[in-house]
Amino acid sequence: MSGDLLIRAGLSDNPALAEEIGNLNVAWATLELRVFQIFLILTNLPVPVARAIYYSLRTTASRLELTTAVARIVLRKKPTRIKPPRRKPLQLGAPLKAQGKLTKILGDIGRMAGQRNKYVHDPWVGHATNRRAYQMRLNDKEIRASYEPVRVRDVRRLTLKIETKSSALRRFREAQEPKMMSLHGILESEHDLFLVPAKKPTPKAKKAKPQSQPRSSRP
Repeated sequence: MSGDLLIRAGLSDNPALAEEIGNLNVAWATLELRVFQIFLILTNLPVPVARAIYYSLRTTASRLELTTAVARIVLRKKPTRIKPPRRKPLQLGAPLKAQGKLTKILGDIGRMAGQRNKYVHDPWVGHATNRRAYQMRLNDKEIRASYEPVRVRDVRRLTLKIETKSSALRRFREAQEPKMMSLHGILESEHDLFLVPAKKPTPKAKKAKPQSQPRSSRP
């Protein structure tokens, strides 16, 4: 340990910071639930099935990627019909504005996850002579760990950002949930699988070998 910095086992001597770290974790848990609710209405799966799929992914990044992938399929306009006989598979309709909006929100959450993870997972250290709290930044790009002071206002600022995104997801769900039946109906009406024959190259005609003339025998 560098200087007189000691590993902290808790933040009981810094109740304001401890309270803000608690608020951060509560806000993040709510945000993760909001993302799951979006996944639930997008997939229209029974809750136990949706929960089993979503929570089988252990990282925030994986859950956000899954939800984004589903949104890119569901949040689209009705595709253009192709008159029979169909020779090509149906193309997806144009993306709805809601798709871009949700993609941006989920992208912002992904970027905030790294900031949140620092406060949750990095070790806490401090001086024996004062209550100021530090954290060890265990960045694998550096040979030695660095130490950063943790301020209540910085944690509170991140908590407010998390709560803002959580509210945005709630409003998004309230606005889009009534439209899900129609959007799912578009997909269900095109549930069959279209097979398109592959074009086989036309075999080249083999050139006939010239037949050799029989030699004439001289008398």
